[in-house]
Amino acid sequence: MASCLVFGASGAIGRFLVPRILAAGHEVLAVSRSPRTSTHRRLRWLRGDLPDCVPAASAASIVSAGPLDRFAQWLAAGHAIGSS
Repeated sequence: MASCLVFGASGAIGRFLVPRILAAGHEVLAVSRSPRTSTHRRLRWLRGDLPDCVPAASAASIVSAGPLDRFAQWLAAGHAIGSS
């Protein structure tokens, strides 16, 4: 089962995207600035904030539905290297 790290999972796009990723059979690691819980066995919420406060996570893919400038800073800093 492939995992997907999702930034902006609780936002306007992410709240519609996450259920579709789960329905496709993938695990979702969702990053939020606020603590969140889930009853779905393949959805795990991580508390963090781009670009500097993202918890370590390993995923096969990354989706950013949040602030793209902060995601670009995080990505440029090399945080996604070796994420799969």
